[in-house]
Amino acid sequence: MTNAWQTTKLWDVYVALATVAVAVLVVVGENARPIEPRVGSAVTVLAIGAWYAVRGRRLLAEAHDSRALWAFLGVMAVLYAVATVLASSASFLSFALIPLFFTLTDLRTGIIAVAGLNLIPPVANLVRTGDLAETLVVLVPIAIVITVFSSVFAYWVHQIVRQSSERADLIEQLAASRAEVARLSRDAGVAAERQRLSGEIHDTIAQGLSSVVMLVQAAEADLDRDAGRARHHLEMAGRTAREGLAEARALVAGLSPAQLSGASLAAVLTRLAERFREETGIPVDARTAAPPGPLPMTVEVVLLRAAQEGLANVRKHAGATAVTLELAHRPGAAELTVTDNGVGVAGAEGFGLTGMRARVADVGGTLRVEPAPGGGTRLTVLVPA
Repeated sequence: MTNAWQTTKLWDVYVALATVAVAVLVVVGENARPIEPRVGSAVTVLAIGAWYAVRGRRLLAEAHDSRALWAFLGVMAVLYAVATVLASSASFLSFALIPLFFTLTDLRTGIIAVAGLNLIPPVANLVRTGDLAETLVVLVPIAIVITVFSSVFAYWVHQIVRQSSERADLIEQLAASRAEVARLSRDAGVAAERQRLSGEIHDTIAQGLSSVVMLVQAAEADLDRDAGRARHHLEMAGRTAREGLAEARALVAGLSPAQLSGASLAAVLTRLAERFREETGIPVDARTAAPPGPLPMTVEVVLLRAAQEGLANVRKHAGATAVTLELAHRPGAAELTVTDNGVGVAGAEGFGLTGMRARVADVGGTLRVEPAPGGGTRLTVLVPA
């Protein structure tokens, strides 16, 4: 709306200056003619400016139908014809009317309207002087040249406007596409963060609470027959709960796993195996070799979570009597295996293994769950290091 208003103001100034200038020219420029027709022509020229102010500027600023447009153009042509019949100098007003006609119409309609407008001065000269030769030899060719030139120029301007409009549409589409990409990226980031948090909660808090429940149940079972063993289970439940609380605080703070704070991965895996033995009574053979160099924190986190998930699955599903937890190192890679002698691979993967597979893939690694030699299950995680 602002651009339309600004464009209309420019046309207001241009048409006002043109009509005033032509009116003055008609009065003072044709001294050989009587004053009455010159004044009449000047008044008619000013009437053209008034008609533009009444109808033309509204057509420029607002949507309009073809009947209103042709009515405006028709009145303009009649007034222009009267002015040029009274004084030939009024034809200079075409410098304002031709671009105005092309602005108000489409290109084809504008060419027709301008061609008709340019024929008015030759016809007016013929009416005024009766000189057919001058009209055909001089004025008609001039009208044709002006029509052709203005039409070519109008076509060029229309092409520029069309290309500008197409560029504006493309820019608008690009802005919309960039906004959509930003929204999709934001949604993907939210989904990825939710997936990460759900995996972290499953691998830390959920598994810790599961251990606490099992230890409390074991303490309840031993409470009447073996108070010392029940107390031991409760102490382990308290320690597990404290470790879970530390993991929760680290998760909220966005820190690395609490177990890895100030301890090596090999030492943490050894403690994890020892605690698993204490909680379940299942012996764990921990073979955790120290890496030849420091591992990236993201890799250590993946290996720790994989070990936790593997031992959690052994406790829940395997019915095993022995477990081997091994951390080995190869050139450019680290491999973690959790092997049990339980019932073997059965059923579809649960949330834990599905999330772990995605976590391993995020660091460029692979996860395999397969039958172990001699029975049971082997979980193998291989990650670049």
